[in-house]
Amino acid sequence: SALWPINDEKASLFATNFYLKFLSHESIWNAILNAKKETYTQNPKDPTWASFIYYWDLDFKINLK
Repeated sequence: SALWPINDEKASLFATNFYLKFLSHESIWNAILNAKKETYTQNPKDPTWASFIYYWDLDFKINLK
């Protein structure tokens, strides 16, 4: 979830990058980290990338079988 109101376009960029990584069997932490990096790289002056947090198992992976 986000910690403060965020830019919809930047949030969509984050979500797209996150789900592409996560659904390709990366750990949830790697998917989040890569999505944050990509969002920041494309929009370094917008803090949307920093607003997403996650508390749980960092090595969690989804199994679509």
